[in-house]
Amino acid sequence: MWGTRNALRFSVAAVNWVCVARGIGSSGGIQFDMEFTRDLNHLYVTAGNGVWRIDGLGSVYTSDPDFNDKVSFSGTGVNATTPTYTTATKISNTSYEGIAVNPNDDDDLLLLAGFNGSNRRTSNASTAGTNGVTSVALGSVSGVACYDGIIDVTDSDRLVLGTSSGVLVSENGGTTWTNASAGFDGTPVYEVRQSWRTFAEGNGRPGEIYIGTFGRGIWSSSSYLSSPSLNIAQFKTKLLAFPNPTTDNTTLQFQLAKAGNVTVQVYSITGRMVKNTTIKGLEAGDNSIQLDCEDLPLGTYIVKFVSGKQVDNTKFIKM
Repeated sequence: MWGTRNALRFSVAAVNWVCVARGIGSSGGIQFDMEFTRDLNHLYVTAGNGVWRIDGLGSVYTSDPDFNDKVSFSGTGVNATTPTYTTATKISNTSYEGIAVNPNDDDDLLLLAGFNGSNRRTSNASTAGTNGVTSVALGSVSGVACYDGIIDVTDSDRLVLGTSSGVLVSENGGTTWTNASAGFDGTPVYEVRQSWRTFAEGNGRPGEIYIGTFGRGIWSSSSYLSSPSLNIAQFKTKLLAFPNPTTDNTTLQFQLAKAGNVTVQVYSITGRMVKNTTIKGLEAGDNSIQLDCEDLPLGTYIVKFVSGKQVDNTKFIKM
């Protein structure tokens, strides 16, 4: 497999490609998917003959004059050199179509099996040796192949999978799944990505999810957008929905930093807005409003709350 010393520096005229691992993949050299952990020190690769972890790339910067020697294989025979800063470990003998790593937990990795076998979730991916990862099976996804996915950056129980027939979402860690493919239902989805860095890190759309379909374009969902405030601690709303689950209506309880208007948007699990309400002239401090849910179908809903610089979200279940 290959990496680039000048990755994403599109202005570089002479890109320096280096080989960072050898012997990964089946005889055809197939790599199906690759995922870096947040600090770049673990690169997970799923290939034709298993899953591999390459450690150490994040500790070496491309500006290091010894970068090539530290991370690359080069030459053959007596002139061959091997990396001094990186190691490659095979952590599973099972071939998977796709992988997804938790941005907040290097050990938490989704292993997505395509049409073959079961989709699994690991608990020791960053430390597993050749004896293999510890993993548990996700809930059944009947009749579709799973190609790619994400573990949500703010809620590790929320999983989004790209499949041979659209997108599946789980709010309970993969026990049950809901089709969230409005607009492209039945279309293969080979790529799922989340804009997981924070606003403070320069990300203007924290939490937004992107879907790459086969022939139907690229789609995005803002249902899980996080607050963009740089100083979010001082603007905490303490947003709470109760009762939760509910059978008809639910109450939103929250705190306002200052008097003003509140906008509440309710989204279905598919990302479709089902309610959009603005309440004017609320006082600073503790507040509550009733959300009429009687007309909503049974399911899970995301509430997005906006009042000035206060932005928050929560979810509730209609049973």
